[in-house]
Amino acid sequence: MNRQQETIIDEKAMKILAALSAVDFPGDESDLLRADLQKIIGYVERLKELDIEETVSRLETEKSVTPGVPDLPVPGLARGEAFRNAPETQGSFFKAPPIIERLD
Repeated sequence: MNRQQETIIDEKAMKILAALSAVDFPGDESDLLRADLQKIIGYVERLKELDIEETVSRLETEKSVTPGVPDLPVPGLARGEAFRNAPETQGSFFKAPPIIERLD
């Protein structure tokens, strides 16, 4: 793969990643993380070059079975049993705190 086809992570991309992950990267850590991410992306780009058609074809034709584990349906938990240890519920749902906050 030549340099012109590589994905480059710039400062803008790092700011977006920081906002999406709700993490603040100090200056020098941001540069180190950017270098690591660039290496990871380079590795993934190299994986795209692999010819995996034969492997995919073989996997599609083989029957995928976990030996020794029967695939039988079993009844699920009753709602009351499932909610017994839940910190909060709302109607018939588990209630969870928000994990992503908007930075508007």
